[in-house]
Amino acid sequence: MNERLSKTKLKDIRALTTAKGRAEAGRFLVEGERIVRDVVAKGISAHVAIFDEEALHSKPTLQKLAASFNDRALLAEPKDFLAIADTENSQGVVAIFDLPKPGCQMAAKTQRASFLVLDNVRDPGNMGTVFRHASAFSCAGIFLVRGCCDPFNPKAVRASMGGVFDVAYEMDVEAEALAARFKKDGVALFACENVKDARNAFDATLPSHCAFIIGGETEGIHPAWKTLGAQSVAIPQSARMESLNAAVAASIVLALRYRA
Repeated sequence: MNERLSKTKLKDIRALTTAKGRAEAGRFLVEGERIVRDVVAKGISAHVAIFDEEALHSKPTLQKLAASFNDRALLAEPKDFLAIADTENSQGVVAIFDLPKPGCQMAAKTQRASFLVLDNVRDPGNMGTVFRHASAFSCAGIFLVRGCCDPFNPKAVRASMGGVFDVAYEMDVEAEALAARFKKDGVALFACENVKDARNAFDATLPSHCAFIIGGETEGIHPAWKTLGAQSVAIPQSARMESLNAAVAASIVLALRYRA
């Protein structure tokens, strides 16, 4: 018989739904049967998994997952589970993992490497999708600057499909310091923006070490990046739309680099 979720533990877990609570505890929530199973399959251990007892009784696959957690599986009444779930139609499981340690390493000169710099990307769905595709296309690291949302926000984590565990990252990075770091390590800096003097991203011959700046949904890339040495590259598109979604733009440039 699995232990039931106590009111004290419920309070502690609910704190992880906030950025402050996650930072203080060094842990975050992963919601959904598939993503929890996939993360555990990577060999990453969860502290505990909370199961909606009603969903557990009706889903054999969820029962199998709960059994794999042994005494680290907690049963929650539906109303208590809803207090920690981020989705209206939850799959019945939320697990708690340690926050991955931040830190991006510059690649060796002999290796090809692509980095992303996210500038004011505030939408959690976009943030998570960037991490998902960064994992798919072997991105060497993601740097978050100027007003980005927390990549360990529950919505971002779900959208990443486990990508937040795969890709190195750094948060709250200062643009000036990052540009100096790239220059020192021989990483060329490119701003992905549809401006007049931009090079065509599909035709440009790029160096082995590149970092691509992706702007947020509203403000785009801050003009200061130009003074920090960033060159503009544009993804060709029709005039029907002013710009591409941030996650889509990041995925395209990473796919181009991966293909090459």
